[in-house]
Amino acid sequence: MSFKYKDLTISELTINVGAKKPFGFLHVSDIHLARFDPEKPCTRFEQKRDLIDKYFAQSCEYCRENSIPMVDTGDIIDFISNANLEYMKEQLEGVDYIYATGNHDFCHWVGDATENQQYKWRNIKKVAKYFDCNMHFDSRVINGVNFVTIDDGYYLFTEGQFEMLKAEVARELPIILCMHVPLYMPRLAKIELDKGNPTYLVATPNEIIEKYKDPQRRFQQEADDTTMRVVDYIKNEPLIKAIFAGHTHTPDHHDEELVKDKIQYVSAGGFNGTVRLVTVK
Repeated sequence: MSFKYKDLTISELTINVGAKKPFGFLHVSDIHLARFDPEKPCTRFEQKRDLIDKYFAQSCEYCRENSIPMVDTGDIIDFISNANLEYMKEQLEGVDYIYATGNHDFCHWVGDATENQQYKWRNIKKVAKYFDCNMHFDSRVINGVNFVTIDDGYYLFTEGQFEMLKAEVARELPIILCMHVPLYMPRLAKIELDKGNPTYLVATPNEIIEKYKDPQRRFQQEADDTTMRVVDYIKNEPLIKAIFAGHTHTPDHHDEELVKDKIQYVSAGGFNGTVRLVTVK
């Protein structure tokens, strides 16, 4: 089911994870605000820029009007600019939000450098002050449900994140895990592979990655040992009840079992005006 709120299309979803009492949140992902600074003009999303601004403003407005949190799984901006960050901060005023960092949140210009940890930590100094959260790893409990956010924008998890995730599990609360890049799932991977693209997913099997035409994508999306251990832990930890992600810009929301009885919910690109109202029970 879905309904319209002004220009937004809001799909409805109900999940059962063991909340103390039901509550709702708005899942938003991949808005890609594309406001540029005058000294650095940019044509990215040029035809949709004003509409994207409107979609984001209305998402924030809906959360304020209905007193529900926003869970945003990254790429709220398309590139770092003062105009993007100031507009984002202005719209988020009064919004109770939970944020999982995306790869574009650290990007000056798309393709301007190799996206690695050094690049990220250099740029986070400018971006982090605009967010009321820890962009690397964070957690928040709502009605007995622990929302854990983890940065996987570069297709990798770290040992530090692994230890923090295990510490959250030790609290013995049901967990909704929020991240930008989805974990590998066969049906979701096939959608991209059929278009001749990489999967754009964490922990894609090596036999698939080896067939990528672009060597940079092969290097970028190959999982290391730590990442594989974290993914295995997420799949097999019973307290991790659901995963919410974005990144792939699927035209429609894509929900698929990661393992039996554990679904990964991948929402469509918010830059197209599609978001989800999730009821948690």
